[in-house]
Amino acid sequence: IELYTLALEINPEEAILYSNRAICEIKLEKYELAQEDAENAIGCDPLKVKYWRLLASALKPLGKLTESKIACEEGLKVDPKDESLLKMLREYN
Repeated sequence: IELYTLALEINPEEAILYSNRAICEIKLEKYELAQEDAENAIGCDPLKVKYWRLLASALKPLGKLTESKIACEEGLKVDPKDESLLKMLREYN
């Protein structure tokens, strides 16, 4: 996390850095930080389905189920066949 933070200080527009830091934060159950980083990644590159998947994954354990469902739906606009998002979305319906 520290190294991704340092890298973001150098290049704050690099979506993959936010994404990778969000993955670390999810593994450490720091879901609010992961949500923020996933949102930043989407802000840099909204056409990567992985970032929408991360956002949905961070929102769910925070109890933000409506927002997580919306993230799934937005991600499926990018890639309608994404199995992870389809599976998550089925859990909400």
